[in-house]
Amino acid sequence: MTRGNGGRGFTLIEMAAVIAILIVILTMAIPLFTNVLRSYQLSGDARSIAGELSLASLRAANGFTRSRLHLNTTAGGAFNGTYQIQLWNKTTSQYAVDGTGGLPPLSQGVTFSLGQVQSAPPNTQTTVAETGDIVFNSRGIPVDPTTFAPIATDVIYISNRVGTYAISVSPTGQINTWQYSSGAWVQH
Repeated sequence: MTRGNGGRGFTLIEMAAVIAILIVILTMAIPLFTNVLRSYQLSGDARSIAGELSLASLRAANGFTRSRLHLNTTAGGAFNGTYQIQLWNKTTSQYAVDGTGGLPPLSQGVTFSLGQVQSAPPNTQTTVAETGDIVFNSRGIPVDPTTFAPIATDVIYISNRVGTYAISVSPTGQINTWQYSSGAWVQH
């Protein structure tokens, strides 16, 4: 804009209008960005748990012992929302923490829970239920933690405000990651 004295610039009203438009755009964009961030956090946690399950299966086979992925789900507990690989110690007859990892936490807002799930992922469970610790025998096969018989119903569910993921272990030890979307499970 040209002024009478030959100077160029913007008036205070023009600057205020531009700032108001930017505020409106940011107000619309922030919730979308937040949902995308939460979705990435949930997906990343599901992949991390799937990786730890693979590692637990390999550790069991490598050490000719049992291993488990222990989920710390105690409400209000200091380690709530963490998980770790534990190996069966044949000398003490109890599980001991695998020395290669720490206690990876779930992302903020992500919990071990079923969320809004109405059904289990295909070929896993007949009734939706949180599995808890997943135990592998010395061949890397998922087994019942009490009877040590091979089972096919191990599923870990994690969720946040955006959605729910499931990580399942097949009877052969194959690990699958599922996303609950629009009332159905989609394998990732």
